[in-house]
Amino acid sequence: MPAYILAIRKRVTDPEEMAKYGALAMKSPFPAGYRLLAMGGKFEALEGGPVDGVILAEFPSYEAAKAWYNSEEYQKAAAHRHKGSEFDFLVVEGLPPRE
Repeated sequence: MPAYILAIRKRVTDPEEMAKYGALAMKSPFPAGYRLLAMGGKFEALEGGPVDGVILAEFPSYEAAKAWYNSEEYQKAAAHRHKGSEFDFLVVEGLPPRE
């Protein structure tokens, strides 16, 4: 079953750290079957907030999503994200295909 990582950016506190994060995160080892479904673009918090940005990525499985997130390469990038922003990061397993 696919899984999804939903990253909700609450605010940026250091744009230079976020630039480093972006460059390193894009070099992390994305698995076969990874798809970036949404990043930036139009969005609106219908409840809760405030929200500064949203990223939605699909992975081939829950395990693949966690392996990417926990990879050494991504964690080096995430260190810059932690210094330069406030985010909520979630991983959720998708539903089985409908028959």
